[in-house]
Amino acid sequence: MQPPPKAPPTEPRPADLDDAVAPAIRELVAVFTDALAEVKFPDVDGRSLAAGIKQVEERAAELRRLEAAVVEARGRLVDASDQLVIRAQRAIAYARIYADSDVTLLARLDAIALPRPRTARPPTTVAPADAPRPRGRPRKDVERTTTTLFAVADAAVTPQ
Repeated sequence: MQPPPKAPPTEPRPADLDDAVAPAIRELVAVFTDALAEVKFPDVDGRSLAAGIKQVEERAAELRRLEAAVVEARGRLVDASDQLVIRAQRAIAYARIYADSDVTLLARLDAIALPRPRTARPPTTVAPADAPRPRGRPRKDVERTTTTLFAVADAAVTPQ
């Protein structure tokens, strides 16, 4: 047993713009161009219905172009806003250094809570996820050469 056919929507929604004209209207136009080609009612005939379909399709195409332009403009706005946030974060960092001895100005700068950029920043040098990890324990006979900031500072201070 098959499920009943879905009723076509009465009004086109933005998702339905690929076919903004309902199939029932297309079928009606087909009837008016075939069986009722010679019949004319006041302001309704096959030609006027076909012109109405053409107008709806043109408006739907225009709306798709405008929606694409809005998406592009929104992306440019987000990019510009993110660049401004990044510049503002840099500006507040410089201002905090400048205001180091001015408690009043420093308090005023600390009260400013800047937003975060909305787009993801490109990651800073991250190891690729596909890189194989070394397996097993390190060999005992190999001396590790890991130095930390404090080990380097201690070596510089300690006379040899």
